[in-house]
This record gives sequence, C-alpha cells and structure tokens, in this order.
Amino acid sequence: MKRQTSGPLRRLLPLAVGTGSALFVVAITVPSARAQQTDDNPLAPFAQFVGGEWWLGEDSYQVFEWGVGEQLVKTKSFFVTDGQPMLVSEGVWFWHPGEEAIRGYHVATEMPVYFFDYRTWFEDDKLVSDLVSFGEMGATYRETFELTGLDTFVWSLYRDGERVMGGTYSRRGR
Repeated sequence: MKRQTSGPLRRLLPLAVGTGSALFVVAITVPSARAQQTDDNPLAPFAQFVGGEWWLGEDSYQVFEWGVGEQLVKTKSFFVTDGQPMLVSEGVWFWHPGEEAIRGYHVATEMPVYFFDYRTWFEDDKLVSDLVSFGEMGATYRETFELTGLDTFVWSLYRDGERVMGGTYSRRGR
C-alpha cells in the first residue's frame, strides 16, 4: 500500500530535498501523512465497530475509536463492578507496511493474560484474528467478531479449533 502525501507536507518535500536539514523532519513526518477515508485503507472495515459501547451482558464492554488519520484503531475494554467501569485492557490495531498485514498489540490487567499479539484480517462481515497471548493462561488462539446486525456481533475465541469462549456484544449509545 502506497502512502499519500498531501497538503502542507507535499509543499515541504522540495524544500527538504534542497536543504539537507529539513530532510530529517520530513523523514519522520511523511510516513504518518495519509489521506483520510481513502478506499485503499486496509483498516476501513473497522468503521463498522467504531462508535458507542459494545456490551457483553451487563458486566463488560468494549469501545473502538479511530486514531490519528484513521491509521490505527484504538480499543479499550472495561469490567463493571458495583456499577463502576474499570479499564482492564487497551490496545491498537494498525496496518504494518513491512508485513502488509493488520497487526494489533493489546495489554491487559486484572486478567490471566497481560499481552496480546494480533494478526488480523476481514472476511466479509467478520473480523478474524490469529493471536498469541502471554500470561498465566497464555496460548495461541483464533478470535472472530462476526457482525450479525448494525449493532450486534458474535465474539468467538477458539483454541485448537474448539470454541473456548464467546458471546454476543450489543452496541449502546452510538
């Protein structure tokens, strides 16, 4: 996937080439410049998850939001105890240009795992991830989020082809 340079950065490129000192600034800045909402954004399918709170029953929920320039998706997971939400996990998904793949890294607390390493892709209305988790219950899994409606998805976690966890998330407060 080719990154696009637009706006003020495009005007800086000739200056950078001509003045050695500006080259360092452009080398840092250009990789993060991206035209928003382009059809070639591999993260575009995440748009269906962004917005609102995705509840699993009454005691946990997740939030998805766009990061800078829609170049990453930020997630947070909460457990609700005595009516109070407690942040237990957060992470990001992003397009890795060297691997040409969607990657994700998430950290957690108050769980028997503390780190998740995702390789993610989309199959129609389904987000699919192969993930490796680290911690007391660390293992290799396949995880899916299958959209079954505008505001619902079925979450499934598989180990060795067998579903070991799952449930249905429903969006509130879009």
